[in-house]
Amino acid sequence: MKTKVAFMNSHEGWGGGEKWHFEAACYFYSIGYDVTFICRHGSVLHKKLLDKEIFCQFIKVTNLSFLNPYKLFLLNSLLKKASVLLVNSPADNKLAGVSTLFNKKLKIVLRRGMPHPIKPSVLNRWLFRTRINHVIANSETVKESLNSRSDSLIPKDNISIIYNGFDIEAYNKKSVEPLQFLNETAPVLVSCGRLVEQKNHMLLLRAAKILKDKGENFQLIIVGEGALHEELESYISKHRLNDVCVLSGFMENIKDILNCASLFLLPSFYEGSSNALIEACGVGLPAIVSNIASNSEIVDDGVNGFLLPIDKPEKWADKISELLSDQKKLSAFGVNSKDKMMSDFSILVNRKKLKELVDSLN
Repeated sequence: MKTKVAFMNSHEGWGGGEKWHFEAACYFYSIGYDVTFICRHGSVLHKKLLDKEIFCQFIKVTNLSFLNPYKLFLLNSLLKKASVLLVNSPADNKLAGVSTLFNKKLKIVLRRGMPHPIKPSVLNRWLFRTRINHVIANSETVKESLNSRSDSLIPKDNISIIYNGFDIEAYNKKSVEPLQFLNETAPVLVSCGRLVEQKNHMLLLRAAKILKDKGENFQLIIVGEGALHEELESYISKHRLNDVCVLSGFMENIKDILNCASLFLLPSFYEGSSNALIEACGVGLPAIVSNIASNSEIVDDGVNGFLLPIDKPEKWADKISELLSDQKKLSAFGVNSKDKMMSDFSILVNRKKLKELVDSLN
């Protein structure tokens, strides 16, 4: 009999958590598990799952859904045959945890991708002591954050670190389309991420202005969409950076731009474990990133990139210039990036860890 595994991610949009759940579900399906995916009807996940043969069920979840008897009954009926459930958000976690009062054989695994402490509320204490069987953290930073407001909230034996793995084989199979906005005579600097405060893209634009004023030859491509698009576009226009800075919008195939890049940049204020950074390093790009704990697990300062302050654009400009002017160092950093991703962040290694965890709960 096939092992029955369920995934639950009710988010409407698309981000690192959705990508992880989608790829994990596809992996378990590919190795013969009976997989059910519970998501929001019409969500990005739903649309992506339409191309797969994975069985989908639908539910809309809010932060108070765990108080809704109908939602509790519905989720319980959707999960009646599953043995392990992997959930994503706090709202999904609460609804799933309370609903399993009617199905105590179901094992629940919460996957955490951001370094935000879990509140030691009465509900959370009950959930993590009685209903949530395991927590997956995608970095040491996230693991340390889980119990930062209460040492006794989650038993340490119930936490595993499983990094966001990089699938080099799948990446290599992707085709590449030429990008019309690229300047073929300039080294390409790339940053990928939603255009929101967290990602700190304005620092890159300020660094770009410094580089342009110095006469540096480069092109900065910022990949992503978000609420700050107009603000960033306004800065680019005001400081006459249109010839060196491009807001490309979302890219379905990130290989189109990484294939042309010389250097990856990530100035985020915080990250759990950046998929974009792992992917960029995995294809052999040096990286200049903000000096935050999660980034330091991926980038070794002076080995495969640099760790820099989040508020010093002049230092970013200096390090970008240093690498662009030293091809030998740039190439060495790139080799080191790829080597580290293949040893520590390989999708094969991390999928094996995930499979072993799921099997241990059956």
